Amino acid sequence: MSAARCTPPAQRPFQTGRSDAQGRIVLLPDRPGTWRIKAYSEAGHGLDLPLEIDAAGVVGSAPRPLYGRLSRVALGVLVLFGIFGVITLVYRGRSR
Repeated sequence: MSAARCTPPAQRPFQTGRSDAQGRIVLLPDRPGTWRIKAYSEAGHGLDLPLEIDAAGVVGSAPRPLYGRLSRVALGVLVLFGIFGVITLVYRGRSR
């Protein structure tokens, strides 16, 4: 399990604890603003995630990880190369 720390801006930790067996963390902020969730495993892996919490206590925005976008772009490029490769093999096979 990973330890979690949730802090409002420029203050000591508001909440500390551990994640559940599935790695989920629950944050119940007492005021709106930008909150930071820091969660790390014993091996040192983890995240440092800023969250915008509105007056109703709802997450307004959360940054999307860069690797998600990059993996989609890489997959698209690889699919195009694969299609081009298959077309090239078929075309060369017919010309012989």
